[in-house]
Amino acid sequence: MFLNLTTEQVSKHAPAIDGFVRNSKMLQEELWIREWETKSIRRVGSTIANSVLYPDRRVRELFEVAKEEIFEPGVENAFTRGLACLINQYGYKTIDIVTRLIVYEIVNEETASQALLLFGRVEHPPSHAGRLSLLERSLRHSSTRVRNAASYSIASLDDPAAIPYLKQAIERETCGELRDDMRQALEQLESTRQCHSS
Repeated sequence: MFLNLTTEQVSKHAPAIDGFVRNSKMLQEELWIREWETKSIRRVGSTIANSVLYPDRRVRELFEVAKEEIFEPGVENAFTRGLACLINQYGYKTIDIVTRLIVYEIVNEETASQALLLFGRVEHPPSHAGRLSLLERSLRHSSTRVRNAASYSIASLDDPAAIPYLKQAIERETCGELRDDMRQALEQLESTRQCHSS
């Protein structure tokens, strides 16, 4: 537009030339800012997506690897150690993922039972409510072994908040031995409640 102008013409059109240069610089800066903002949004979005998906993938992989394991009663194992680490690392996210896997019976009863037994003894106060909630819901599981693990861990947590759920579980439990164990757990929680209220 302003190429091949004489000195006189340049002087005459100087304001227009300055305006054109300024507008060009402003346009370049605006385009650069928009490009930077777009990259930042993509980077943040990717980080958020990874933070959501990563614990889910790790928990599922842990259960997948453990499904062929033979667990010894009362013996700590790689599965429970790994799950405890994920609880400490991701907190409620891990609890939420495990809840879905167990409540919807996606994982087998052996790994589900191991996870529930861990939930009763792991030291992680921030996740207490979430762990107790899963244990209460697991009292309705189709597997006797899983219900037994849930009852045992509810007794381990010793939280009277579970009393109503235990009472309901006792009423519908068809396994006599497990029903007796649930009654013992209920008596323990009622005793704890009395201690707290006195």
